[in-house]
Amino acid sequence: MALHVPVPAVIFDLDGLRLDTEPLYLAATQQLIDRYGRILDRALWMSYIGRPSPVVTQMIVEHHGLPVSAAEFHAEREHLLSTMLGNAEPIPGAVALVEHLSRTGVPISIATSSSREGYELKARRHAEWLAHFHCVITRSDVKNGKPAPDLFLRASEGMGVVPGLCLAFEDAPSGVEAVVAAGLRVIAVPTAGTDAASFTNATAVLGSLTEFDPGDWGLPG
Repeated sequence: MALHVPVPAVIFDLDGLRLDTEPLYLAATQQLIDRYGRILDRALWMSYIGRPSPVVTQMIVEHHGLPVSAAEFHAEREHLLSTMLGNAEPIPGAVALVEHLSRTGVPISIATSSSREGYELKARRHAEWLAHFHCVITRSDVKNGKPAPDLFLRASEGMGVVPGLCLAFEDAPSGVEAVVAAGLRVIAVPTAGTDAASFTNATAVLGSLTEFDPGDWGLPG
């Protein structure tokens, strides 16, 4: 018997939930911070996760007092990431869950803070299993990025499902905030090092995707 109201459709974040890109973003940022003789504030870094890249670079430049504009730092970081993100590997359990939901007829979509160009770069090596998604909504497709609800509302619309009925997976506090603002239920799968207290507004919190039991949510087991 399901523990929750049955879910008709599922929305996934991309970075940190489908693909293990967060260490790559951290490495590129750390490399640039080192170049300017600064020490990356790791506690603050955790609050950046899930936010649009231009917003993150603006925050980094301001907080660390870097001697460059946010636009210059963003361009440098994007250049580094262009050679790194294409090598991102799937998060454990991600491919199996996507293929299971697709095989059993559950509509699934992606709502990501990545730009359309960034998504296509990351997806290049994973086209086969990413093709299972009914729609992919990127930061390029909406007016406001996370923590605004736009991405998740648009993804629900793309699947033809009322937002309040959908279930979303997120790994970052800003993403969970966006899902809650959109009126969806949300399972948080926190990125390593994130304070669990940041996810008190999530419907459920799991240690990894492999812990997810579809049957608990009225989905095919």
